[in-house]
Parts: sequence; structure tokens; C-alpha cells
Amino acid sequence: MEQNPGKETVAWEMLGKQIFTAENVLLGCLNGLLHPDETFNRMSEDILGFTVAEPGNVIVIWLGNRYAEQKEKVGGILKGTGIKRENGGYILYADVWQVILVVLCGAGDGSAEKNGAERAEEFENNILPVLCSSVQGELVCCWFEVERLLDLPDVMKKIWRVSQWNLLFDRGELIRFQKVENMKTVPLKYPAKIEEQARQAVQASDGEEIKKCYYRLYGILRQEMHDPEEMKECLIRFNMALVNAYKMQHIIGSELEIQRCMQEILIAVSWRQIRQAMEKFLQALHFDAFLEEGDEALSPLVRKALQLVRKYYDQGITLEEIAGTLFVSEEYLSTQFKKETGAGFTETVKGYRINRIKGLLLGTRLKLNQIAELTGYSDPKYMSRVFKEETGMLPTEFRKSVL
Repeated sequence: MEQNPGKETVAWEMLGKQIFTAENVLLGCLNGLLHPDETFNRMSEDILGFTVAEPGNVIVIWLGNRYAEQKEKVGGILKGTGIKRENGGYILYADVWQVILVVLCGAGDGSAEKNGAERAEEFENNILPVLCSSVQGELVCCWFEVERLLDLPDVMKKIWRVSQWNLLFDRGELIRFQKVENMKTVPLKYPAKIEEQARQAVQASDGEEIKKCYYRLYGILRQEMHDPEEMKECLIRFNMALVNAYKMQHIIGSELEIQRCMQEILIAVSWRQIRQAMEKFLQALHFDAFLEEGDEALSPLVRKALQLVRKYYDQGITLEEIAGTLFVSEEYLSTQFKKETGAGFTETVKGYRINRIKGLLLGTRLKLNQIAELTGYSDPKYMSRVFKEETGMLPTEFRKSVL
């Protein structure tokens, strides 16, 4: 039976257009599987309107351990704010790297550098604020300019080195590769005095004082623009000094766990990751109890709940989370907590936070958004409002009135 060559050609063209999509081509670049020739580039130009030999801009969005949970939501926000195919914008879910890539094709009119700067400014001013207000948890956005879209693998090689600069940036700031590569930093002077204070606290088994020493250390690390790798190396050195002090009186339960914590700090790109690693580190040294005088008069349930409040109040701990940890209902725990301590759960957490805010205002030069992050508040404006309700002054007024 004679076939119709015209229909066959049309069918192949339709199939080619279904397979030959911008997303598939860009993913091929990203995975290093694409080796285009002139024929491929002509086909790409005809079907997609661009070739992988052209320049472009790449935004890498990191969501921490909530990537799988939030990637579709973030993709929807990006599309809703103008990242669309018709505008030369493509969204790639790079599951292997656990990041979202936004690829902006074409350099537009004028120089690629100027166009990239304009695009970066537009993204930072118009799109990033929407992401920050809509996405819970960690959010790091890095901006790259590539001479060829084919060079996407080079972006992934640079992503960790660039994203760790997030330790110096506030949430909602766009980290530009060209900017951080030329950024001037201040050499970090090792805080030997704070180390000695922490060593003494270790020898006294004073978990709360150890925590205060770490807050003072964080204040120094974030006081000026230090190289992020230098900051993490300082923290690791500080930790190992405490390990040595601990070994003088105790036996380390798991040296492997200590090394694992140090490795997590070394590869961290956010303060939340560092704090989580530090929590494991303190647990390995058995300084996670935070007992205080008078706790022996409480029931085991309320005593444990209060210990958890002291341990996690600066991480936004909730009554629901503590009740779940202790396998009791929220209502029962809330009733017993107030009955035995004389204060409600929310009131107690707020009290610890306010005291910590006061300490950070007086003992460090951290900015309000940094203090909010260290005391469990996601919004520094809300923190300031709560602080004023409790003290009658805004945090800035309190700092000025005492200093």
C-alpha cells in the first residue's frame, strides 16, 4: 500500500515539535548531554527562536530541605510574575541538585552586560519580594550571566561557592555572581576571649552560658563583611576547642557524629543549616538539657516541656510541636504548663524571646532582621511590635537608651 509522504512529513514535524521543546533542550544543556551542530542550531532557531550558542541569564533558586514540597508553588509564582515562554523565560526543576533554575534566553538589544543588569534589577525588585512573602523557610536566589546557554553545567559547578555568600546577605537579596566574585571582605580576627568563656562554661556544664557564647560569636561573625568560608572555619575551630575542653572531663559518645556536624557546617549556605548542625553538636556534648533552678519542683511532663521551650524558643517552637514530641494533647499540656509554672505557654516563649532580644541588642551590633532570625521571628517588623508591647520601646530605642 502506497504511503502518503506528505502526511508522513507532517507527522514527523509534529512529533519533533513535541519533543524539541525549550525545556528539553535546556535540560540537555544542564545535564551535559547536548552537543549541537549547525543543523541542530538551525532547527532550534526555527522552532524555539533561540540557539544554545546565544547568551542568557540564569537564576538558581534554593529552597533548602523543602524543595520537593514547594517547587511547584514557586514555579506557579514565577509564571504569575512574568517568567513565561513568550517572554523568553523558562523554568527548570533540577531535582538532582534540588534547585529551581530560571533561564532567560537572549541578550536583547544592546550589550549583554547591560541587559543582564536590567533583568537582575527587575527580578530583584518585582519578583523576589513576591517569592519572599509567599515562600516559607529558606530561600536563596543566585544570579548568573552566561555567554552561551550551553554553559549551564558551569553554573552548577559555581552554585555552592556563590550560594554560601547568603550568610552575608539578608533574605530577599539577589546574590549576583559577578558581584560576590569582586566583593572586598574584612579579615576575621579569631575571638579567643569568647572561646575561653565558652571553655569555662563547658567545664561548668553550663548549657545556657554556652548558648550565650555562641550568640556572641554569631554577633562577631555577622558584624562585618567576612568571607563565608573564613566564617565557617572560625566556627569549626571554636567548636573543636570546646570538644577538647569537654574531653578533659568526659568521654565523647560519638566522634563520628562530631565530625558529621563539622562537615554540615562546612557545606552550609544558610544560618539555619548552621544552627541545625550546632544543635546536633551540642546534643553530642550533652548540653541540650538547659535545666534551671526550681525545675525539680515540676512534674516530669512540664519539666521536659520547659526544657524544650528553652532549647527551641529561638527557632519558633509551638505548643503543637512540643505536645507532639511528648505524646500528649495540646489542651492537656497547656493546662498543666500554666498550672505548674504560673504562666501560659505563649507568654513563656515570648518572655524568653524578649530577654534574648535585649541581650542581642546590648551585646552585639546585629541588625534587627538578624536579631529576628536568631529569636524565632520571620518578620523583624512584627518582632519590633511585640517588643514594644512588652517593653514600651522599639528595639532601636531600647538599644539607644542603654548604650
